[in-house]
Amino acid sequence: NGFPIVTPMFYVIVDGLIHMSSIQKHRHKVHHLENDSRISVSIHNDGAELKHQKAILVVGHAEVSYDDDLMTRVHWAIIDKYWREVVEEEARQAAFTAVHTDLRAILKINPTKVISWDFGKMVQAHTPGVWFGDAYDMVKDI
Repeated sequence: NGFPIVTPMFYVIVDGLIHMSSIQKHRHKVHHLENDSRISVSIHNDGAELKHQKAILVVGHAEVSYDDDLMTRVHWAIIDKYWREVVEEEARQAAFTAVHTDLRAILKINPTKVISWDFGKMVQAHTPGVWFGDAYDMVKDI
């Protein structure tokens, strides 16, 4: 119906570009990106502390790939990044086998624009009149 599909996803950087793995069957995301490659990806830190919130927005085009070599590299990178506590080789292989299936596709993001923001810098650079009332009151003592 034209609305964006927004969902949290694991991502890794491979060859200098963002890559994500997505289930291609039973999900609409891959099908839609094959028909219209436009995508935006928002990456941010955990935001636990207001003054340390940082984010980037990457706008570009997604290249959908079913290449097994690329899928293998991306899936191992995801396991290394998000499951660092899995160190035994048998457990690592089990995690890889669970992720690396024929149901998946790789999304390689080719950026056309990157926007970043750092809330801490915004607070430090405060100039009277930039913040509105209670928004400034909320952060002035950070």
